[in-house]
Amino acid sequence: MRRPSLLLRFLGLFAVGLACDATAVAKTMTSARIDAAYMLTLGRPATTAELANTDEFSALKSFQEVMTQIGKTRLNDAAETGRVQDRAWFDAYGEKRPSTAPSSDSRSYAASVRQHLKSLAASPEEYALVINRAYREVIRRDAYPEEIAYWHEHPDTLSYVLLVGCVEDWARRNQPGLMVTAGEPTISINCDLLTTRRLPPALAAEIRDTHPAGDDHAALILVPGGAHLASGGGMALVVVGSRD
Repeated sequence: MRRPSLLLRFLGLFAVGLACDATAVAKTMTSARIDAAYMLTLGRPATTAELANTDEFSALKSFQEVMTQIGKTRLNDAAETGRVQDRAWFDAYGEKRPSTAPSSDSRSYAASVRQHLKSLAASPEEYALVINRAYREVIRRDAYPEEIAYWHEHPDTLSYVLLVGCVEDWARRNQPGLMVTAGEPTISINCDLLTTRRLPPALAAEIRDTHPAGDDHAALILVPGGAHLASGGGMALVVVGSRD
């Protein structure tokens, strides 16, 4: 019986390598989908244990289905729901949620932030306060009147978190002579003040297709308010506030 030729051996090893690569890519995609879904549903990344629990989501075919499953199993807990609402409020306004704030027990983090942005859009004075909080967080001063106007002229009302990310990127790129904020508002994946996750291109497309946060098919910052922001390096991102 003839031994397989070196070419056949090579082709066999190559096929095994391709299969291993495909498995690794699938696992990476699954982890990224779960992590991003936790961020948009609960306002925080998935824990190590939650990322390892892939069986819960193995039969689900879309990002929206993963979000729905997380909401069903996590947002029926009053304590978790309260934490989600606290995160959404702080990430939108840059301050602690007041005890008098109305509750929305069935609302995800992304939906809550979206609702807060609608309120800010209807109140220029309140939005100016949020802008000032972001500037004080990053560069320890209030925004100049020209900067308040700059953000009001942006196509979307931004959350406190997105403002912090944009101001941080602008300040880092324009040190040491900071003048008035200008140019294209951009968020970097390396911003130390935020929690960011890079999205594989296929997952970014999936989120744009199935979730309102990504309804702009050119968007790279796939959270409420992020449709017209640039991403440093041109990579798609999910962004939430920094967590202790």
